[in-house]
Amino acid sequence: MSEKKEKRILVQIGNVRIREENELNKVIEREETYFIPKDKKEVTGWRFRGYASSILEALRLIHAKGLLINENDVGDLKSHLEQVEQSNELILEALEAGEIGISS
Repeated sequence: MSEKKEKRILVQIGNVRIREENELNKVIEREETYFIPKDKKEVTGWRFRGYASSILEALRLIHAKGLLINENDVGDLKSHLEQVEQSNELILEALEAGEIGISS
């Protein structure tokens, strides 16, 4: 029986991460708390949110799906726009800090 190899995490911004599935695919995951009906309990863990062919495409998908937006803090249009602005800043900070190699 072979051991399951842990996939390399390329970028983590807040509660969202981009993981390398293989040479051609990147996986986008978000840490969420969700309910498991069978066990009747809430669990916090990483949930699959999409595939991308590059880190840049993954960042676009994170932005398009609003994965960095905290829905609990959104009550009106103004608060939503503030969350979008904060999401954009987090992505830009990661780019400036050199955490993201866009060439991949």
